[in-house]
Amino acid sequence: MEPLKKRLLTYIIIIPIALFLVWLNRRDLDEVLFVGVILMTLLLISAAWEYFAMKRREAREHDDTVAERTEERYQRFLEKKGFERVRRKSMKADLKDRYRSIIGYILLPLSIALLAACIFIDDDDLDGRLAGLVCAVLFGAYALWKCTIPQVRTFCQNYAEYIPAINESYLNGKMLTFRRGRDPSENSGINIGEDFVVFYDKSHIYAARRSEILSASFRDENMDFYGTGMYTGSRKCHYLDMHIEEDTQPVRTLELGEFQNRIAAEELNRPSAKQVNQINQ
Repeated sequence: MEPLKKRLLTYIIIIPIALFLVWLNRRDLDEVLFVGVILMTLLLISAAWEYFAMKRREAREHDDTVAERTEERYQRFLEKKGFERVRRKSMKADLKDRYRSIIGYILLPLSIALLAACIFIDDDDLDGRLAGLVCAVLFGAYALWKCTIPQVRTFCQNYAEYIPAINESYLNGKMLTFRRGRDPSENSGINIGEDFVVFYDKSHIYAARRSEILSASFRDENMDFYGTGMYTGSRKCHYLDMHIEEDTQPVRTLELGEFQNRIAAEELNRPSAKQVNQINQ
């Protein structure tokens, strides 16, 4: 509750100052009162929303039955969903599908139509046509960039030497996809193969030998969101943390869906068949 108290104290200090500035600018008491009522109403709604959200969170933390219900839901997740399988015949094709952007395919024909309109429509407004041409070129360049899927191209360049081995491991790997929305390019996911682990977010794709992953753990965090300092809601986020040997970062963190982070951590901490055979030998 301490963060909420600090924000309320901040509002108590800031709102009178804001109202005083409004009065200095307009010299209208009715307008100051109107703005004050609106601000106080929004503040009270936001504070009440945040207070009850925190209370519900505290109640869940002290509820002894939550862990049992969570375990039951996890077992149902394993039975009904679990890991996915790779559907395409190559890793590159599968990754391109996962990054294919709806925005790019919408903007590309629109930019072409705008370009054609600026070129062929007879109009004496040269400044307007020039502005339209600039917008068409910029939108078209951005759309082409999204459609060419630079993340996959960069990944293949960075791991060129290992791509055949990564591809073979990927095609037989266990897949998890965290879908953020309707646009696949915003998703993140992981492929756990026998030899390599490939994981990606909306910006980059990474690969590591499975033997180089020293440990993996999962965690859940409650993320609170604020707009102009006022509480606008919260979301529970689920993360997978991987400690990779001789990596440039001590921990690689990937956001996944509920229970996906746990099943991925358990699989990564389990030795692969190849590692078990090496140990037995």
